[in-house]
Amino acid sequence: MSRILVVQPHRILQHGIAVALFPEHAVQLMEKFPEADPSDRADLVIIDAGALRERDLLAAGDVRAVQSWRVPVVWIGADPSGEEGAAKNRLFLTARMQRDELRAAVTESLRSSLEQPAAKPAAKLSKGLSPKKQAADAKPDSSVAGNMRDFIELVEVIEEAAREVETGNED
Repeated sequence: MSRILVVQPHRILQHGIAVALFPEHAVQLMEKFPEADPSDRADLVIIDAGALRERDLLAAGDVRAVQSWRVPVVWIGADPSGEEGAAKNRLFLTARMQRDELRAAVTESLRSSLEQPAAKPAAKLSKGLSPKKQAADAKPDSSVAGNMRDFIELVEVIEEAAREVETGNED
């Protein structure tokens, strides 16, 4: 069981991510950026940079600190450096990811850290997406309808997990 630290300021999204990763991983949740390198207490860190920026909880020094961490990082939001290939042990996702994309990113990050720590460049999971889906992911949708759609998808994930627990059909 891998130890995953999730840095996400929104409680409902914290819960959604924890449910998506349960029961394969032990998830620790934080609302603010960690003050120290989390390598000693986590095998992987998931950072929702977009949500942290919305609440002014992500400083330039925090972005630089991530570059020095030994632990792999799944970065949700725009690439902080602008040079994807320069970051090691980093995987970048868009904020509009699906549960399966998150799980694949976690699996890939953990696998790459076990195979060759700090030797594999970051990758984007959006390679396998259709051009229409990539274009939709590239455009930020700040409309109420777009935000409601994201909320509904999250609620569906939580409800699905609750049904699986009730019926005993966990993955």
